Amino acid sequence: MPAKYTAAIVGCGSIGHAHMDGYALVDDVDVVAVADPVAEARDNYLEEFEHLHLQAYDTVEAMLAEARPDIVSVCTWHLLHPA
Repeated sequence: MPAKYTAAIVGCGSIGHAHMDGYALVDDVDVVAVADPVAEARDNYLEEFEHLHLQAYDTVEAMLAEARPDIVSVCTWHLLHPA
């Protein structure tokens, strides 16, 4: 039986949705957390994917410290990516 990995998504916009759609096609990955500083975007995402029981965070740092995912999809505008 293959290993089960956990994933997290940073950014709850259109690219974050595309990544969630992609993860849904992979049996050995569970998305467990999302991070987005915009409460409305985060809340809408949680509502849309409520069946997954995602943990939600307003900062990446808090998400990484608490959820400790194996995989992180950075789904923010390129200018917002750290160096």
